Amino acid sequence: MKRAFTLIELLVVIAIIGMLIALLLPAVQAAREGARRTQCSAHLMQLGLAARNYEQNFGVLPPGTVNETGPIRNVPLGNHMGWMPRLLPFFEQAILYDTIDFDKGVYDPENRDVWVKEKPTALLRCPSDGGYYSKDTDLRPADSNYMACHSSTERPIDADNDGVFFLNSKLRSRDISDGTSNTIFFGEANIFDDSRIEKGSSRYNGQHQKFILPENVEGPFKNGSLGWMSGTPGTLRNTGNPPNVYVGPFANWKIPQEVLAQLKNESSDPDAKPVFPVEIWEEELPGQFLVGGFGSYHPHVTNFVYGDGSVQSLASHISLEVFQKLGSRNSGKLTLIEENQSVE
Repeated sequence: MKRAFTLIELLVVIAIIGMLIALLLPAVQAAREGARRTQCSAHLMQLGLAARNYEQNFGVLPPGTVNETGPIRNVPLGNHMGWMPRLLPFFEQAILYDTIDFDKGVYDPENRDVWVKEKPTALLRCPSDGGYYSKDTDLRPADSNYMACHSSTERPIDADNDGVFFLNSKLRSRDISDGTSNTIFFGEANIFDDSRIEKGSSRYNGQHQKFILPENVEGPFKNGSLGWMSGTPGTLRNTGNPPNVYVGPFANWKIPQEVLAQLKNESSDPDAKPVFPVEIWEEELPGQFLVGGFGSYHPHVTNFVYGDGSVQSLASHISLEVFQKLGSRNSGKLTLIEENQSVE
């Protein structure tokens, strides 16, 4: 007599296999996220080493941003050459570095092609981020997930900030009175799909984000980042709010179609350099001075690199007082107990 499975036995086996797969899948996802988080930490460590190598070569750390006046508005007017382009040679991007004219501003016609069209190296992106790029008609150069800390509180980017990278900064490691091991240099920030920027909280990739939008300012709001070259909220953030609580950068300005066509080299004159109509940004709006903070898509933590090159993952529920002290270069040294309470 031939033996065979009955239909009930087959269904039981399928159900058991399904249960095993369901139990195994979270473990696989956790392992993958653990690998992405480790890779993200390695990226930040390389940025920390690049900053220290820059200091060894030039005697100072790179300025957070360069401009004749402050505070910095989050609009493409001014110099705004940020810290990130200056570090390019120190993570094997010397060719891209040589295409930038550092005697001119980010938005100058001589630099505009690099600013708008070049994508940052994979080193400047967190692997847990979905890699969002705007596909609409707004101006949107490539973004980075890694930001320098300009202040311990939410305030405009200016020359009197208490972080390490701020307007026209020329600090040395010995100028950091709290000690480099107690001071944040760089950290993560999310790149948002514009459709998810709404007042209140949202959830994405298992992580909670809270958006605090400017009051009495007409929306809809979009990600207002000016990209990886710009020393604006595109590459500078502060520890004024807990991780994953965002007050910026948001924007509601549009770029005229003719200017956008020039930026994409779709104009009738291929040699024409696009000229931004200044009147688009003549009016100063409160939201243009908001900077925003740090955050990540890693479950419950955000990675930061300190001035001594060490990388730590800070919990989303970190004490705001401790977090703000870590963002300041001269707040008074943190105790070991406070540090242990803040790290997960």
